[in-house]
Amino acid sequence: MIADVARAVEVAWATWKHDNRRQHVSWDDVPDQLLARAAIEALRKPPERVLAAFNSYAMCAGYISEGWEAAIDELLK
Repeated sequence: MIADVARAVEVAWATWKHDNRRQHVSWDDVPDQLLARAAIEALRKPPERVLAAFNSYAMCAGYISEGWEAAIDELLK
């Protein structure tokens, strides 16, 4: 998931740079909210091993992925 988040932030940064027709951009130039949103969106679909870890502690093991996605969707509102 760390690599997925890193890629999502990099893509958001590159897209912002391209859309704003800027060649040399510092991380400080890109809106923090844009990068944070990209990172949170990348967390939306957890890998099976993360769900398995949740399921090992959950009382309702079959609903972890739905709860995870709903929580991320709420953060993105």
